[in-house]
Order: sequence, then C-alpha cells, then structure tokens
Amino acid sequence: MTDNDQLKLYKDQIERTIDINRVIQVILHRWYVLVLTIAAALAIAYINLRYTKPLYSTKVNIKFDDDKGTQMSDLFRFGKITGRIENQLKTEAEIFKSRSLAMHTIEALDYRIAYFQKGQVVTSELYPFKYFTVKPLFIDSTDFGSTFIVQFYKPNEFYIKTNESSPFKKHKVGDSIIFGSSIFSVQSGDFSINPILNKDVICQIVNPERAAAIISNGIEVDMEKGTSILNLSYISDIPAKAADIANTTAKVYIQDNINTRAAQAEQTIIFIDGLIEDLANQVNQSQQNLTDFQTKNNGVELDDIGKAEFSKLTELEVQQSLLALKKKMLDKLSEQLKGANTKTLELVLLDPEDAQDLPKMLELLNGLILDRLSLSLKSLPNSPIMIENEKKINEVKSALNRALASAHAKLDDKIVFNNGLIANAKSNLSALPQKQQALLNLERNFKVNEKIYGYLMEKKLETRINKSSIIANSSIIDKAIVPSSPFFPVPGRVYAIAFLIGFAVGIGIIFLLRFIYNRIPDKETIEGLSTTPVIGVVKKLDHEEMDESYELYVMKSPKSVFSESIRGIRTNINYILQGGTNKIVCVTSSVSGEGKTFCTINLAASLTMLGYKVVVVGCDLRRPKIHLTFNNMTNEKGVTTYLIGKHTLQDIIQESEFEHLDIIPAGPTPPNPSELLQTEKMQNLIDTLKSTYDYVFFDTAPVGLVSDSFSLMSKADINLFIIRSQYSRRDFALIPDRLKEDNDIPNLYIVLNSYDNSSAFYGSVYKSAYGGYYGGGGYYYYGGYYNKGYGYYARKYYSQYYEGYYSDEIQNKPWWQKLLKGNRKKKNNTNNQ
Repeated sequence: MTDNDQLKLYKDQIERTIDINRVIQVILHRWYVLVLTIAAALAIAYINLRYTKPLYSTKVNIKFDDDKGTQMSDLFRFGKITGRIENQLKTEAEIFKSRSLAMHTIEALDYRIAYFQKGQVVTSELYPFKYFTVKPLFIDSTDFGSTFIVQFYKPNEFYIKTNESSPFKKHKVGDSIIFGSSIFSVQSGDFSINPILNKDVICQIVNPERAAAIISNGIEVDMEKGTSILNLSYISDIPAKAADIANTTAKVYIQDNINTRAAQAEQTIIFIDGLIEDLANQVNQSQQNLTDFQTKNNGVELDDIGKAEFSKLTELEVQQSLLALKKKMLDKLSEQLKGANTKTLELVLLDPEDAQDLPKMLELLNGLILDRLSLSLKSLPNSPIMIENEKKINEVKSALNRALASAHAKLDDKIVFNNGLIANAKSNLSALPQKQQALLNLERNFKVNEKIYGYLMEKKLETRINKSSIIANSSIIDKAIVPSSPFFPVPGRVYAIAFLIGFAVGIGIIFLLRFIYNRIPDKETIEGLSTTPVIGVVKKLDHEEMDESYELYVMKSPKSVFSESIRGIRTNINYILQGGTNKIVCVTSSVSGEGKTFCTINLAASLTMLGYKVVVVGCDLRRPKIHLTFNNMTNEKGVTTYLIGKHTLQDIIQESEFEHLDIIPAGPTPPNPSELLQTEKMQNLIDTLKSTYDYVFFDTAPVGLVSDSFSLMSKADINLFIIRSQYSRRDFALIPDRLKEDNDIPNLYIVLNSYDNSSAFYGSVYKSAYGGYYGGGGYYYYGGYYNKGYGYYARKYYSQYYEGYYSDEIQNKPWWQKLLKGNRKKKNNTNNQ
C-alpha cells in the first residue's frame, strides 16, 4: 500500500461514523459466542463463590470528648496534662491500628488457642468454641503456630495426637499435657449444643505477634465529617470474631487511655512522696529541738512585738520554701524533656502565674509525640513526614526549655526579693535577748517545715482524688453486632460482574475475529477503502440453487432474488451509458475465482431480455473458460485464431441457445496474449463488433495478475471491476483507484459479487462517507426489492407486498435451522462464484 493509499484510507475512516444497527447485527450473528463466554464467566463466578471464604464487617462507634478529663477537672485547672490536643482524631485512628493495641486486644480476649475443623475442601476456624477449652499452663515461644488434634470419645476423656499420622494418646480432662516445650490442660465444656464426640478438632497455639498483625491489618477507621466520632470496623471471615475484636479493641483503647492518665497522676504522687519523705525528717527533728529547748529554758517567751515579727518572718520563709519546691518541679520537668517520655508531671505545685503557657506547650508536645508513634506505623524513619514531625518536636522542646528557663528565672527573682524581706525581718529581731532569738529560730523552723509538710500532703491528697476520678475522654456509642450477611463477596454483585465480563469478552472475541479477517465482506467495506463507486451487489446463490453445468441463472430463475440483483446492475449500466447502444463493457477483477466470467454472461443475458443484441468476447486468453458455460461450445477457435488470421470473424462467432446472445470464445492459449490484444486487428474486431451489436462484453484477464486487460479497458465505455464477498482481500479494493490514477482508466465501477447475509458478521460497522452509488446509500441493491425494498416497510409488510414476486421468497425458518445453515461449510463452485 502506497503512502497516498494510506492517507486516503485514513481520511475516509475519519469521516465515517459507526452504524449502530450494523454493530447489533454483527453481534447477533455470533450470539453463541456471547452465550459461551457469559456461561464460562458465570461458571467461574460460581466456583469462586463456592470456595472463597466470605468476609464479614462490623463496626463500633466511638465518641471523643477532650473536656472529659476527670470529674474534678477544675480542681487543678493548670495541672491537667491529657496527652491529646484538639482535633487529634486522625492520630487516634492510627493508634487503633497499632500493633501494641492489637496485642492488648489479644490478651483481653485470651486468644491463645485457636480451634479448627477440617472440611472436604477447606479448613475452617471454630469461633466461638465452647465445647472444650485448652488451657495453657506454660507456652514456649518455639511452639507458636504448632498444632495438635483433640478428639473426645467420652465427655471427660479424649484422644490427642500431634498430627494426622501419629498415634492417639488417651487423656482425661484436667491432665497436664506436655506438647513440645509447652504445658497445657484440657477442660470440658458444653456438649449439649452441638456434640463433637468422635470428631477431630485441630488446636493451634496462637502466635501473638502474627495474630496482632492480622488484627491490625483488619481494622479500618473512618471519621464522620463534622463530628468527633470515629467508626472502628473490623473485617473477618467469622462474624462473631469480627464483632468481638471490634468491641474489645474499643474497650482496650478506652482502658489504656484511663491507665495512661492514672500513670501520669501516679508519677506526680511519687514525686510529691519523695518531697514529703525528705521533709518529714526535718519536721520531726525541728519539733524535737524545740521541745528540748523549752524543757531546758522553761519560762522563756516572746513579747508582743517579737511575736509579730516572728509571724512575719515565718510566713516569708514558708513562701521561700514553696518557691524552692516549685524550682524542684521545674528541674524534674526539664529532666523529663531530655527523653521521649510522654507521661509528664501534673504541675500541681505551680500557680497560674508561674505556669503561664507551660501546660499548653506540654499538651502540644505530647500530641506531636503521639503523632510520631502513629506515623511510625506506616512511614519510614527518613521519610519527609517523619522528618517534619521530628522537626516540630524539637521546636516545641526548645520553646519549652526557654519557657522553663524563664519560669525558673522568675522564681529566682522572687527568691532574691524574699531574701531581702527575710533579712529585714531578722534584723528587727536581732535586738531581742539571746534566748528569745534561739527560741524564735527553733519555732520558726518547726512552723515552716510543718506548713510545707501540710501543703504537700494536701497536694498529694488532691492528686489522689484526681486519679481516682479519672474517666476516659472517649466512650462507645454503639457496640459492634454480629453481622448476618457478608459484605464480600456479594453473590449478586459477583454474578453481575461476571456477566458483564463474559459479555465484554464475547464482544471482544467477535470483533477480534472481524479485525483479523482480511477479506472484503460487504459494500460498506469497499466504500470505506475505495473512492470508486459500487454499481451494484450480486446475491450469492443458495447451495441448492447451484448447478455446475449451468451458469446462466438469470435465465434459469428469472424471478429469483439473484436475477433481480443482476437486473439492478443492468439498470445502473443503462443509466450510466444514458440508454445508448453500441457500447463496450469490459469486465475484470484482481485475481481469478472472483466471478468475473459468471457476472459477465449473466449481465449480458439480462440485456438480451430487453431485446438488445449482445455478444460476449472471451479476452482472458491465458485461462479461457467462457465456452464452458454453454453446451456444445468449444474453444478450438476464437479470438486468438482470429487475431493470427486462422479464422474469420464469422467463423469464431458462436450462437448461444438464447436469442440475441452470441459468444466469441477466447480460443487456444497463445504465447503472447498481451501483444495480440494490442494489435490493429484487435482494434478492427472491436470496431466491427461495436457496429454490429448493441452491447459488447469483454471478459478480460485479472488485472492483479497480468496487464493484458489495460488496452481493452481504455477503449471501453464502462469498466466493471468484480470483487467477491468473503473471498477478495481488502487491499483489492484499492486497485480500481490505482487503475484510474496510474493507467487513466475511465468509467470504472465496482461490482460486489456473491454477497449473502452471513457477510454481516465481517462487514463494516461504519457508514461510509461516500454513501455508495446507484442503489447505494448503505443499502444493498438487488433491484431495490430484497434487502430494503421500496423503504423500511418492506420487511414489516413482506407477506403483504412481496409474496409472489420471487421464486426464491424468504422463508421463516426455525432459529436452529438458520444456525445450522449459517455455520455450515459450503463448497464454493469456482466456476460460478
């Protein structure tokens, strides 16, 4: 194919549009392909549903409330550190999927032994299992994943074996059994529900790490938009197990939250206890010193002025001691910030003025640390999101250290200021007698230590109350229920998808067969490939109509659909030639076997039915066969013997059995057929025949094989190029265009031969941009009666308008007869078609 041909073909295809009716016709013609592919797809879907474990999903709804820290949350307003920041639902969602929480869930469920029963195809887990209980006394990690078989033969006695091939060992309920490196016992359960006597139950020692991974992967968390509610769902092939894991995970999460808060309060209590322990010794010692002094110096008392100064100095020193305690708390907090500990102290010893923004900053830090925990479950340490999180943590720590340093500095300033006041107060008491000053010092130490001790005990009590009143900042709204139906696979959806896949595959196969089909099936295909007009379509003869010894079917069955298609082409030829006479019609094709001789003699015979005098000249000098059409006609003399001077024109003209139809055979095959056809004597023959006959038909050699026909085609009034449906290759449709462009062949038209309805399967699904020619417009023209009639009412009113017109009328046959006929292999008559 040349570049020009490809460009022309591409432009034509762009201009075409898909004919939906033709597409439907193509699909229906191979309906059984769809049936087979859809049936296969549905069968695969059935097998898949039969042996695929269904998955069940259930969910529990959890509501978060950051304002619910403790029932006495206002008691230490600036001391409550919750470890959560506002809008941390995404972080909490990741915590639900953490491995550590899954491990706690396994512990809460006591899921250490799993029970299975072997079926015909698959082995299924029995959950919940209530018939007996394997109670581990000691499990060694080397036995994780190991299995053994238990078979009860009596309510209190059972067999046990390590695998199916090993022998059974008898045991009684409650016996200690050694399995591998582990020890366990078997306790009887409820046999009244579904007795399992004499049935093997496979028991597996659960690997907690592997089970935690399965639980973690099965949990899905989503947030309800605009609320603080999380939906925690779990997917499992066991409905009850899905509900238990979902509910237990939510409960464990809530309890872990409470435990975290309690641990935080306990850490503060431990810190206060340390201060109280140190101070208790000081209180006892100062009290003892005061008692000893008063015993030795009975009667020493302070006057009113001394008592006033004493009270003032005592109060100042209490304040100074409190400031020292606050500095210790800040120092302890600074020490904790050097690590990654999220359980920071409650700042119960700090006043709002001292704490300032420290609680909020600690809350932010704890939230970022929790973010890091959740991100580590799904991100690499060096990933950008982890680096960004670590950067924020360091920034908050730096800000906290600066805030702590600032708070520390403020406390130092207060201590320095109080030291000045204390010095003044001591100066005022320096005028007192020595014994009174000694008594003052002892009483002051005792009072200061006693007040500080009481203050710490009060704070410890408050912290304990706070700890005991801790409630979770989340609660379960709706518990997960045992699902009654699987969410995957859904049989209806699976079958629907299988049907669609089968349908799509069937359509793909049908059009793939068409795509790889390299023959010309119909007129639309020709019009999509060539700009040469299609003058008509010749119907393919039914198998029962064929007669190898007779090719003039237009005479044999003048009322047949085939004959009407020939008449349609005859009408178009007359229209093109404007009804004149003494015309030359040259008939050729690409290769042999396309039916040019068959079409030539039937077209010629149809013209004689109008009273025209017609002669058919056999100009295919290499493979002559026109004489075979007629009885008692030989090829011993013909065109070749005339051109070499062996016979005269009268000698080679042979009359047929039909009036007005004469035949000139090709004659014996010469060594130089192309040169003979270009001689002057051949031109004289053409002139003589043209003046003698109304129509002269030249049956020429195929132009796709030899160039013998070119000289005759240039002299013809009309040239017919025969293409055979489902026989000629697609590139043959380009030959007429080349003949017009390269050889300047005028009045060239295409005839599609041997077309039948089965060609629709391979036919074009496009409406051609050229719209066909006479009798065209996308409709096959069998004289205008058969395929479309006089309009679209033809088939609808066939029995009313068509009956009696044709000798081979359309018969309504059962579908199975049409199927057998459409798929039956037919032997083509190479002489006729």
